[in-house]
Amino acid sequence: MQPLDTDTALRCEQTDHALHQNVQCCAHVHARMEIIAVDEGTLHVTVSGREYAVEQGSGIFVAPFEAHSFCSRTPNHCRILEFSTGSVPAFFERLRSGTPESRIFPVPPECFALMDKFLPYDRRPDILHAQAVLLPLCCILCDHIRFAPAAPRYEDSFLAALDHIDRCCTQPELTLESTAAAVGLHPVTLSKKFARSAQVGFHTYLRHRRTVHAVQLLEDPACTVTEAAFLSGFGSLRSFNRAFAQVTGLTPSQFRRLSETEKNRRLTLFI
Repeated sequence: MQPLDTDTALRCEQTDHALHQNVQCCAHVHARMEIIAVDEGTLHVTVSGREYAVEQGSGIFVAPFEAHSFCSRTPNHCRILEFSTGSVPAFFERLRSGTPESRIFPVPPECFALMDKFLPYDRRPDILHAQAVLLPLCCILCDHIRFAPAAPRYEDSFLAALDHIDRCCTQPELTLESTAAAVGLHPVTLSKKFARSAQVGFHTYLRHRRTVHAVQLLEDPACTVTEAAFLSGFGSLRSFNRAFAQVTGLTPSQFRRLSETEKNRRLTLFI
């Protein structure tokens, strides 16, 4: 298998947008960047152990693999945007060479209007509409958030490995060894890069990606639990049920009966 082009990970262009009222979410991490913009009330967000009060008309930035949680102590309304490195590559290049020292930034009414206009709630937006929202936000971010110089945390080979996992996670034969070979690394080296950059292990991340895919399949009432397991890359129903419980704390059947809000709260990469 040929190693991936090191720019491959930067071409992954995905953005998800969700509206939340009085959101509560336990500590979790994920591979994408995140902006939480509050358009009503105050939301308390904890990032890497520090709590921030994000007030109306403000936003907060979370870098990839930073542990964060949400707490609503008073009524509020917010927009949560999760976006990949490929959505705003110029901004991500700046992030790679620094660590955010501050996180809160103003979100003007025009940015909320752009979200309403260009980001649908029933499907993932295309890259052009996503960038119409993200680029102004990232410009404001850069004007208001300080970045302390730091050694690059997100190496090209690590980003390429994330891209390979996202594209191939439903293949049962995907392993640490095959991913390392795909990006031209020794398995031990890739394992160390995950520990340093993601702060979770390779197998934990792969298990979560497969479980997320299974949850998407289970949204279809016609899809059985067994079908979801094997179509998501699990080698057996037993391993699927065990992984599903580790990620969500529930069996697939129990998870199916939850509300959408509770599903979102549980479907996190726990630390």
